[in-house]
Amino acid sequence: MISPIGNLRRFWSKVSVKFEVNENYEPCGSQFCEGCRTGGHCWRRYPCWDWKAGKKGTYQMFYTETSAVGAHRVAFFLGKGIDPKGKDVCHHCDNRSCNNPAHLFEGSRSDNMQDASKKGLTGPQLRPKNYPQGDKHGRSKLKEWQIPYIRALLENGISYDAVAQAYGVSKSAIERVGYNKAWTHV
Repeated sequence: MISPIGNLRRFWSKVSVKFEVNENYEPCGSQFCEGCRTGGHCWRRYPCWDWKAGKKGTYQMFYTETSAVGAHRVAFFLGKGIDPKGKDVCHHCDNRSCNNPAHLFEGSRSDNMQDASKKGLTGPQLRPKNYPQGDKHGRSKLKEWQIPYIRALLENGISYDAVAQAYGVSKSAIERVGYNKAWTHV
């Protein structure tokens, strides 16, 4: 993953490492927590080690001469000695900037999504309550009054392609209306 000593020094210089220990912690009890599973120390005993350098989107990136790698993946590799190739590196602490190997675990994409869902980190509940819906959204091409007509056309056997062409939108937009994945408030 990363090998030259210069890269290692550069990586750890970008991480805010804290060697504090919280003795009054409440174990998480997660199936993914190695400490809870094996009777050792839970990850909550140790603080997050935040990334101090730049980010790309919501995740921190570590740049070598040849590539860019998620910093949490590098920290997992350095801390656990396991190359997570083909797997997700997940955060127990849900802090995307954290690089403490004790807070990281390897899992499948399914494990990661289930963990995030259990913690309420995915789905429409993340959308603010005042988020504009329907034709109040600036990028909407359809109007609320059109949705019942579109659904009626689809129920009467008119093809998705024909309805999409008639309303000047993509087939997938009409499919989302038809399958009730969009415009659910109408």
